Amino acid sequence: MSKIKQIIIITGVSGGGKTTALKAIEDLGFYSVDNLPISLIPVFIDLLENSENSFDRIVLGIDVRENFFLNDLHRTVKEIKLRNINLNIIFLDANDKIIIRRFKETRRKHPMGKGDIKNWIKLERDKLNELREIANFYIDTSKLSIHQLKKIITDKIESENTDLIITLISFGFSKGIPVNADLVFNARTLTNPYFFEELKDKTGLDSEVKDFLSQKVDVSKFIEKTYSYIDYVLSTMGKNLWNFEIGVGCTGGKHRSVYIVEVIASMLKEEGYNIEIIHRDYMTEAG
Repeated sequence: MSKIKQIIIITGVSGGGKTTALKAIEDLGFYSVDNLPISLIPVFIDLLENSENSFDRIVLGIDVRENFFLNDLHRTVKEIKLRNINLNIIFLDANDKIIIRRFKETRRKHPMGKGDIKNWIKLERDKLNELREIANFYIDTSKLSIHQLKKIITDKIESENTDLIITLISFGFSKGIPVNADLVFNARTLTNPYFFEELKDKTGLDSEVKDFLSQKVDVSKFIEKTYSYIDYVLSTMGKNLWNFEIGVGCTGGKHRSVYIVEVIASMLKEEGYNIEIIHRDYMTEAG
């Protein structure tokens, strides 16, 4: 039996927040090592296993500087899992504009070289594509502050020993899709209470809107098919390090998405899931 219970690999595009994530996880009591060559990870594990000290949780940072060792990736991942060590790979990313701004603010050059940073970002994405494909979790940090990213990382890891929490988010597409939603459903084609004067200023939490939408065949079919797919996806997940976020959007996030999230949340609760509901935009003007 391995003394090491958990290994988290933090990776992603330079400027995506890897240093912040590593520090956040280290603060949770993980032993942290940055830029360890992939091919040396099994050797490193052996050293910790034979150490008199206790290193039961490890976080490793891997980035594009590991280019020459990416061919060892699949072999190393397989070996870790054969040791019955819980392994999760977290990939951090952001849009090019944000990454360029972050490099300018810190006055750092891109780790791949000098010159046009846009070209280096593209090349880096190509080289890290294999890591992204096998990553367990993907976080877009474009709209996250350092404190928000730390909180997301901390909340997710601290929830490891608890049951999976399903977060249902109603939102308006006019305000943007929730950045880190694992599933997103579009309810904009459904009958819209906003165009009925007596319902326009109410929300999907009001009984009048609930009664109205509950009688609409298109809404009922949408809920039935959406719930069926969500239930299927959740049944394949098993115990997971992350909580799971599901977004349901309409035009403004006020009527349809709010009602649908409430109904699906109730259905999932009946199946025994732990549910958190967030109505992000329900105080907006459109439905």
